[in-house]
Amino acid sequence: MARIKTEAYVVSAPGAPFKLEQVELDELKGGEVLVKMKATGICHTDLMVASGAIKVPMPIILGHEGVGEVQEVGPVTTTTLVKGDVVMMSFASCGQCHSCVDGHPAYCGDGKPRNWSGARPDGSFNTFFPASAGEDGALDVMSARPVAASFFGQSSFAKMAVVDVRSCVKVPPALLQSSSGSSIPFSHIAPFGCGFGTGAGTVLNVCKPPAGSSIAVYGVGAVGLAAIAAAAHLTPATTIIAVDILAGKLEVARRLGATVCIDSSQGPPVEAAAAVMGATGGRGLNFAIDTTGNAGVIKSMLEALGPNGLGIQLGGSSPDVIVQLNPQFMLNKGIAYKGVILGDSNPPVFLPTLLEHYKKGRFPIGELIKEYPYGEIQKAIEDVKNGLVVKPVLIWE
Repeated sequence: MARIKTEAYVVSAPGAPFKLEQVELDELKGGEVLVKMKATGICHTDLMVASGAIKVPMPIILGHEGVGEVQEVGPVTTTTLVKGDVVMMSFASCGQCHSCVDGHPAYCGDGKPRNWSGARPDGSFNTFFPASAGEDGALDVMSARPVAASFFGQSSFAKMAVVDVRSCVKVPPALLQSSSGSSIPFSHIAPFGCGFGTGAGTVLNVCKPPAGSSIAVYGVGAVGLAAIAAAAHLTPATTIIAVDILAGKLEVARRLGATVCIDSSQGPPVEAAAAVMGATGGRGLNFAIDTTGNAGVIKSMLEALGPNGLGIQLGGSSPDVIVQLNPQFMLNKGIAYKGVILGDSNPPVFLPTLLEHYKKGRFPIGELIKEYPYGEIQKAIEDVKNGLVVKPVLIWE
């Protein structure tokens, strides 16, 4: 297969805008598939990387909530995928290390180079800027500069992409139809690969709240609202608390099943902690999830935990963010604080199950999504930054 010409959004340097560029895709290697994108969600992580808050090689093609159709399967690729299959995309993993074999691929020992390096596992690149003509007018193949791609194994801010097969989760045809018989929009499938899967997975795979338990989510963007929806509709938890500084997001959380909504914009974090304690009858939380990465919010969250409570960190932060905790405080209450990546899920198993819940109305996150033609990526980004939309999704055709 010769190189394929396509278009993709490229970020040339930290803080630079997303610019639609002509690029060329390399021939497929083993373990890769060529995917024609149908829709791609815009995630906060994409924006953090583009801003330079998370360091990656540049220029780079981002995007890690893609859904599309397989066009070709690479040579000597062990997969059941065939041309025409619809796949949602999540993250890449090796499939061979202890974490992967143990069912926790989000903690793959080779995860960082496979998802963040911009290159294939062997160090080669799969995407290039077009070659230019030499002095004699002939095409100079060696002038084709590589573009960092393979972001989360996919780089799905593109019309077509070379995708790591382990980033792909086949969507069974039955799941492409709603319970009423109509087609589920691709825009509603794309965010399952990261945002929705992370929020719901943290609740269902890590917290697993029992009957009568309490859970609070600090920061109810796409990830936090997915956690609220999962807790309310897929677990027997009885006290489900949403904490945020935006009244509009709290109202959405209430519609999705939050039993208590706390506006933390009206005072210091200590007041939010007191309000949470009050909502639990003074017992404190069984489970708490932070999506903000804000040190003050995290401290407030941990202070609101009850005996043997579990605090979970989902939101990333810059390297200079430090949370100060008294070890005796944690010891006396028996609390735990842990980080969770991508909901600690095994995507081929978890994501179809979560999509089945959505299809049957048990995970009602459709109202969070707003579609944008792919040419309006900047408007989509501004809308999410201004709180006008929770989950913007680009439509590629």
